[in-house]
Amino acid sequence: MKNLIWVLVSFISLLSSTLSAAVQPVPSTLLASNFENKIGTTLVADGSLLLATNLTISNRFSFQAGNTYQFKITAYGTPLSGVYPTMRLGLDGYSLKDFVVNSGTANVYTFAKKLDVGGDRNLQLQFVNDASSSTENRDLYIKSIEVKLVDTVAPTVTISSGPGSTTTSQSATFVFAASDASGISSIQCSIDNASYSNCTSPKSYSGLAVGAHSFKVRAADTANNLAISSTYNWSVTTGTTGPVIYPPSEGSDSPYALEILQPQPGLDTKNRFYKTYPGLLYNVRLAVAGGSYPYKFSLQTSPSGMTIDANTGEINWSNPIESTTAYPTTVEVVDNRGAVKQVSWTILVTKNKFIFVDPVNGHNGATGTITDPVKGFIDVYGGNVYDSKYSTAKQDYFVYFKGGATYTLNGYTGGSDGVQWTDRQPLVWMAYPGHRPVIDMTNTALRLVDTKADNFYFEGFEISKIDTDVDEFRMGIRIGSASSNVTIRKNVIHSMSATEGSNNQSAIMISKDGHGVNWSFQNNEFYDLHNAYGILGYTAYKVLVEDNYFHGSSGGHQIGPKVGTRYWTIRHNVIKDITGGTGIWIYGGEENGSGPFGNMDISFNYVQMNPGTGALALYVNQSENTALVGPIDAYRNTLSGSVLYKKMISSLPTSKNQRNVVVTSDSNAVECTDCGNPNSLVVQSNLTGNASSGMIDSDGKLTSSYSGYLGTTGWQFSNQ
Repeated sequence: MKNLIWVLVSFISLLSSTLSAAVQPVPSTLLASNFENKIGTTLVADGSLLLATNLTISNRFSFQAGNTYQFKITAYGTPLSGVYPTMRLGLDGYSLKDFVVNSGTANVYTFAKKLDVGGDRNLQLQFVNDASSSTENRDLYIKSIEVKLVDTVAPTVTISSGPGSTTTSQSATFVFAASDASGISSIQCSIDNASYSNCTSPKSYSGLAVGAHSFKVRAADTANNLAISSTYNWSVTTGTTGPVIYPPSEGSDSPYALEILQPQPGLDTKNRFYKTYPGLLYNVRLAVAGGSYPYKFSLQTSPSGMTIDANTGEINWSNPIESTTAYPTTVEVVDNRGAVKQVSWTILVTKNKFIFVDPVNGHNGATGTITDPVKGFIDVYGGNVYDSKYSTAKQDYFVYFKGGATYTLNGYTGGSDGVQWTDRQPLVWMAYPGHRPVIDMTNTALRLVDTKADNFYFEGFEISKIDTDVDEFRMGIRIGSASSNVTIRKNVIHSMSATEGSNNQSAIMISKDGHGVNWSFQNNEFYDLHNAYGILGYTAYKVLVEDNYFHGSSGGHQIGPKVGTRYWTIRHNVIKDITGGTGIWIYGGEENGSGPFGNMDISFNYVQMNPGTGALALYVNQSENTALVGPIDAYRNTLSGSVLYKKMISSLPTSKNQRNVVVTSDSNAVECTDCGNPNSLVVQSNLTGNASSGMIDSDGKLTSSYSGYLGTTGWQFSNQ
């Protein structure tokens, strides 16, 4: 009973002492003799506290959640039968670490721990294995404890300037910087993956070989945290390597003036060109039509570190720096005859109105920040009920999607096979840099309905299994033609099975609801599509279809502008290994007030249809003669397959088929049926023959026997 009373009194004393303990700030060092609770201990001559029995000393320390702390305890002990004392470090009664104090002189015992719970917490040091004999005592002596914050944050390392992405200079100079709250202890550089060596900014190199090069900077802070910059890549050329552009030639120019479709000046941060996230790659591509192809692009005004591909107009900015002031940017485009156009816009680098989606590490109901991503489309849409469709909570947001698992489209469908997306939901969808998110459209596709989808931007995805209910006919993405400034680029779209239903089955469909302008489809890949369009369009104006790759499909039409469309540029696409159907199908007409049709520019494409399948490389079919108000010009293409025109009667605007390479077994390389004589089609200066004539190789390039036609006939505009 006396022992029980003593234990109760000790516990009450401990509790009272704990509640009134002086809270220690962090960092700080506290002598054991100054611990608030040290009942039963003895102060010895060297200032240590002797814990002769299983005792606990404690004191309150102030911590912050999420930080990592280091605990350094100075202690020593005496053994019994060779076993030294065990000292337990704890917080609020929870054990963190047991130490064997195996030295008879003062030694330091260290432990680090990330704390998920902050606030004033009771730190305890406990002796847990007291024992004694007639000749030995196992005792613990504690001198002090030091608690400090551990720096786990790596420095920030940025390269702010360097050579252009392609240069003839064999010297390079880089400007870079490193920063950290605790200070920088070292900066080192590496070129072409060589060993790192100490360096300072600016760093210059000379005597660089022709070819590809890379540069990186790494920095360490005073806590030895290490960070490495993004890799800066560039190429040194001799000035004669790379493509040699052939000079302009008669019959090789667009009938329309040089024009920049995207970006448009005067837009705002709802448009992808005008906004980006700090530290993430800004990658966009200009869309240009008209004039004399190909073009040359150059940056006239740009933020530090931005580059442009001189041949394609693709812009890269690897590390945008956050700023409340938008960065001014101007690009100049020069066509092959020297015509010049410029466009200027601003780029705001901000974290405002971005959502991050991670199907592996995200979770439903998260905040959607880069460190707390949501898991899927349900959080992007905002639910899957009727009211969700009208919520504006995520309006004008940009969304980054990571890969790692397959997405399905979740949101309000209204009982249809497509989620009903509007301009109240986010319209800028991008793959997170380095990722290829996959969307399975087996059951649910994407329908942009009810509202215009201005500034819709869809980049970097893989869309597979477009097998929605055939009652609606299958489509992957359906977007209304009243929308403007639409971009769909760098996507892979595949796997659509055939149906017996509507002929409008399509991977991408521009539906008929107005005359929006400035669309671009660039650098997409389409394959394994059957009895379907790759790109189908109604009534949209000023559409660029460029540098896309269609292959391994059957039936249907790979590219197909239909009624009410005007000013489409279908340029430099590759269409290969297609069985049946049509490579490029121009189906003109006017239906239900869709408006006039025409002004088509079809140039520099390579179309290869599999022989013996009745496939048409190019098919121009005027369903209503009165609808054509502008010519349909096809020039400088390489077409392997039949070429057919219909109903090009003499009262229509004159259309030209010229300077093409046509490989066909047909008696007429370019056939015109129901056209009358005379008619409105002019066929001239084509190079024609059958497959056995050996005009082109398997890549559609002219063989050496026909090299005299390079630069004047067919799709090749350079020596590559």
